[in-house]
Amino acid sequence: MSRSTVTSPNARKQAKAPLALRIVLMVVAAVVLAVGIVSAGNIMAVNAYNQATQSLESNIKAAGKDAADLDMLKTSQQQNDNQFADALAFNALLLPSAKASIESNAATSRKLTSLIEKALKQQESSQQGSSGSQAESDKKSNSSETSGLSNEEREKVQELLKQNQQTQSPSPSASSSSSNTSTSENVKPW
Repeated sequence: MSRSTVTSPNARKQAKAPLALRIVLMVVAAVVLAVGIVSAGNIMAVNAYNQATQSLESNIKAAGKDAADLDMLKTSQQQNDNQFADALAFNALLLPSAKASIESNAATSRKLTSLIEKALKQQESSQQGSSGSQAESDKKSNSSETSGLSNEEREKVQELLKQNQQTQSPSPSASSSSSNTSTSENVKPW
């Protein structure tokens, strides 16, 4: 006897879910995927923001010193500005609090960069002016006076530091960048 390959219609089991359930599951999967992409973008932006903010704070402190290396600070600040630009690359995906903090510190970073460039121009012009007929001792005194920022520029840097510290309190940073040992200030953007 041979086996019969014909099955009756009642013997078949329905393996597929109803069409409405499949559509709902696809919509839920798409929403979960979108939330994941937004979350990943926010995490990457906040990480870039935290690194750029730490660099900005160290540059502000270095710029406030009398013997600041302005060329090094300019290079560091250009990199810092690029880090903030990278953090703002996810602008459409950012939460409002993270976006505001990033924009605020990016503006502070641009101000510091312009102050450093202004101080470099003053330093170069004073070095060119002093290279003419002044004595060697005059050159040494001028170079020591212009090696850092002027008093007015130092005040601006201190003001920027204060503004930056004020914007740090609502920061999306996972930990306070001014004191790495403090874990009580965990502020998260989500």
